[in-house]
Amino acid sequence: MAENFLSCQPDEYYQRFLDHEIRPDGRKLNEYRYLNIGIGSISTADGSAVLKIGKTTVICGVRAQLTNPPILKPNHGYLVINVDIPGISKGLTKYTNDDEAYTISQIIQEMVSNSKMLDLKSLGIEHKKLSWVLFCDIIICNNDGNALDACLLALVGALKNTRLPHVTVDEDEDIPIVNSVTKHELVLREIPVCVTAAMFRENYVIIDPNTEEEKLSSGSIIVCSLEKGGISYMSSVGAGLEGERKVEMFERAKFHSERIRKELVTACEEQAQSMEY
Repeated sequence: MAENFLSCQPDEYYQRFLDHEIRPDGRKLNEYRYLNIGIGSISTADGSAVLKIGKTTVICGVRAQLTNPPILKPNHGYLVINVDIPGISKGLTKYTNDDEAYTISQIIQEMVSNSKMLDLKSLGIEHKKLSWVLFCDIIICNNDGNALDACLLALVGALKNTRLPHVTVDEDEDIPIVNSVTKHELVLREIPVCVTAAMFRENYVIIDPNTEEEKLSSGSIIVCSLEKGGISYMSSVGAGLEGERKVEMFERAKFHSERIRKELVTACEEQAQSMEY
């Protein structure tokens, strides 16, 4: 009966729950779904993470390759981020898979760039000769809403897990010498965390919307906050997101980002410690 009501009159169905400050999945309006973080589970990658927010599941693998440095920045390396949503992935919202994947890729690229999380100069090996390029492949295996938050978390987790071998350049042969025994971790200067909130009928603020809530939302706000207190990205779309309402959504997003960041850092530290034994 409830499923028929939801399919026929989804707005009214949700309204009955929201009037009691609860959502159909049992969460409070300000409640984030259960977060599950797996670090370093892909042995073939130089760094990896599996991230679950409720049923939304994202995998990120980092592949490091040697290449020539950028011409205009001969001491730098590259960070290439790509998001893919396979055809078998469930939970498509308002866009085609390719459109949504491209949009998420662009937003994450901006978040990471603005945060200055990774100094690309640290990926340089030999001036004008050699540098690292990190290919960060993010796959949305199952999309039950809020894929953007999950993708950024998976990326940060995978980068914190990345280990690069020591590389030098043979001056006589002018070829790279890779020492895979000696590896070093990336130095991340920031840990950006994204929190998405949705608006329902201009009256209710919903944190961490699932797929159905994304479809019914009248607006949304995305806030990417930094560990040191700054903001690397903020975007709002839709009606009812002005003044006090926008401030409210921002404060809620900031609150959740602090907790999520702690969980991510803890998961990375525990994985790093397990590798030492």
